[in-house]
Amino acid sequence: MDLGIDIQGNLFPNPLTMVTQLLATLLIFLMFKKFLWKPVHEILAKRAQAMQGELNEARQTRAAAENYLAQAKGKVEEAQVTSKQIVSAARDEADKLRESIVSDADARAKSRIEAAEAEIAQKEREMRAELQDEVADLALLATEALLHEKVDEKRDREFVDSFLKGK
Repeated sequence: MDLGIDIQGNLFPNPLTMVTQLLATLLIFLMFKKFLWKPVHEILAKRAQAMQGELNEARQTRAAAENYLAQAKGKVEEAQVTSKQIVSAARDEADKLRESIVSDADARAKSRIEAAEAEIAQKEREMRAELQDEVADLALLATEALLHEKVDEKRDREFVDSFLKGK
């Protein structure tokens, strides 16, 4: 039974076809190496250099950013210290001002109290002097009235009692 299929021919390749394919592949490889290898290699090298440059630039930018961040943190800390000093100084000044105001108010109050006490003492002296003057005037009036009506001791006593009661 022969089916008409050449098994041996299909199983082993034709040596002429195989050599032709190998030569064509070698020719393509050599042409690729001669015309494309250097330009592709140069393009890849340029791309690697560009990427390396960008990476270096990114590192420098990051270092600069970290430096700026450190400077900013330092300035923030300085600002915090300065603000604490300002607040502390303001509190101290406010305390001093409050103490000054309180001491001034106390001094004014004491001086007003002393002035009021002096005025009260003066008024009291004036009133006592007026009272003494009135008592002396009354005594003089009583004496004058007694001298005008000098009759006897019993009558004098009645007169003094009536004068003291309001005439």
